[in-house]
Amino acid sequence: MTARLRRRTVFTAGIVLVILIGVCRVVLGVHWATDVVAGCALGTAVAAAVLAVPHGSPSVPRHPVLVSDDGSR
Repeated sequence: MTARLRRRTVFTAGIVLVILIGVCRVVLGVHWATDVVAGCALGTAVAAAVLAVPHGSPSVPRHPVLVSDDGSR
């Protein structure tokens, strides 16, 4: 199984699981449907915000070079 197929399979399984859990909560009468939809919307917004953050850190030198007023080091 390629990495792309594995990633797609895990993503799809996660989405199906979230939907089934949401439906189960409504059917059991534990939550209102609007609560489940709002929770899914909030979870989607948080996931989108996390994915929007770039990975890694900006390239910052470990030892900054000190420069004097006359431009010499």
